[in-house]
Amino acid sequence: MTSPAVPAAAAAPPPADPGPTLLAMLPVYVDAMQIRNYAVPTITTQRMQLRWFMTYAIEREVIHLRSVSRSLVERYQRHLYTLQVRIGGGKRAYQPGIGTLKPLAIAGQHCRLWAVVRFFRWCVRSGYLEHSPAACIELPRLPKKLPMPALTVAEVEKIVAMPDLSTPAGLRDRAMLEVFYATGIRRGELTALALDDLDRDREVVRVRCGKGQKGRIVPISTRALRWLDRYLTEVWAHEKAAMEHRRLFVITGSRRRQENGRALTAPVVTRIMGSYLIASGVTKPGACHIFRHTAATLMMENGADIRAIQDFLGHSEIKTTGIYTNVSFKFLKEQHRKCHPSAMEAAPATGAVVIGRQDAAP
Repeated sequence: MTSPAVPAAAAAPPPADPGPTLLAMLPVYVDAMQIRNYAVPTITTQRMQLRWFMTYAIEREVIHLRSVSRSLVERYQRHLYTLQVRIGGGKRAYQPGIGTLKPLAIAGQHCRLWAVVRFFRWCVRSGYLEHSPAACIELPRLPKKLPMPALTVAEVEKIVAMPDLSTPAGLRDRAMLEVFYATGIRRGELTALALDDLDRDREVVRVRCGKGQKGRIVPISTRALRWLDRYLTEVWAHEKAAMEHRRLFVITGSRRRQENGRALTAPVVTRIMGSYLIASGVTKPGACHIFRHTAATLMMENGADIRAIQDFLGHSEIKTTGIYTNVSFKFLKEQHRKCHPSAMEAAPATGAVVIGRQDAAP
């Protein structure tokens, strides 16, 4: 009698497709941002912040996109909260023993987590994932900081008088200071200014590519234009290399002649502006951006409408411009005097109050 045939073992199901790896998705995401015309600094920052998260995931053997879980993202958030970063030391900050270890700031934690949330949100929209593992992550609350103090008119005049006008570099620096003060433009916007961006007839400057790749037209004062004209005539026109790129502010008077005429970079402008603030004896912190704060604050104090200041600064939202109402003490005091009952009371204080003593009745 033959034994019944033993059925063949059921074939094992094929392994599930793990999908693309995290590192393989990074250039795809970068290409998507470029197609949507994101600014280059934004793309660079997003790439760097995502690399930090991907390195954290890979160290925990999470290689593929579909393997990322909500718990992993939550653990990454706790990791950022306890992360120690080195502050100070410049380019050597990543070397052992250089700089000071401090906890990662709340703003830094927020930025790194927000990059992760945006990335997985894009993965869902693009069909790589069905659900985002970062969808339920609650970002840390950002503290509301007071803005840096603005300069007074006297302090501005003291700073702009610092450059040595007998040198080409001094004339250039005076023109830069006047443009910063008159227009309130950002450091990157100043270094990108070209000769063709000046409209002397209308007394305006064209900011072709501001923050977020948003252009705008900014008024400039007659005084700033006069200093610009003097700099262009006496310095800029004699630098042959400047005629090729046509950027307004260039290296001049350098001992390395091959550098003369090249456009100034943002770090160099910061170093120049900061040196004049220190030399003037002004103790308020800042370099380039303090002139932007000052321009907006002084306009607010002199009665400018907040929406005009919004257009002047190129802010997308009015709440961003509203920060200058916090630094404009003159504006705040005026509103307090007009509206607060105690400040509106004009009667002088009379009599004296002695605590703990009662005068005897006559």
